[in-house]
Amino acid sequence: MHNIALLVNIEGRINRVETDWLAISAVLSKRDLTRDELQALHEELCAGLRVTTRGLTLAKQDFGMANARSMPGLHRAGAGLGR
Repeated sequence: MHNIALLVNIEGRINRVETDWLAISAVLSKRDLTRDELQALHEELCAGLRVTTRGLTLAKQDFGMANARSMPGLHRAGAGLGR
């Protein structure tokens, strides 16, 4: 699975955060997603689908559209996605 840039909505919060596949897959592994489930999720994200799982809504960033940094409520994620 290659790394991809993601936009993430955290359940119960208004703001979106930027992160990447490597960071979010580590969080989802801790939330009991299996390797097969992670692979399926990665494939869906690469296909351009928006996916909700384990309290997170994930979407692949599309850099061909408007610059994601100009979106209201967008913050860069480092830590803080894990519960």
